[in-house]
Amino acid sequence: VLQPDGRYLVEISGIAAHQLGDDQNVTVSTDGANDFTVRVSALTFSYNTLNSSSSTQDKRELAAALYNYYEAAMNYRNSQ
Repeated sequence: VLQPDGRYLVEISGIAAHQLGDDQNVTVSTDGANDFTVRVSALTFSYNTLNSSSSTQDKRELAAALYNYYEAAMNYRNSQ
């Protein structure tokens, strides 16, 4: 979905909490001839947000919560 600032929003559903760090393939198509695929994880958002000086406090808190959720899921999974 094209956003007002010219960036695209991509939603990927069905990712379990312990898979937030796993790469997903996202194929980008502009006109059918220039398709390309990027590999990105949900935690890429967290990393980029927490390392950007232009991130708002709300976005930083969301990014930290996403990472903490992933970390708790991994700790739980590894303790089983």
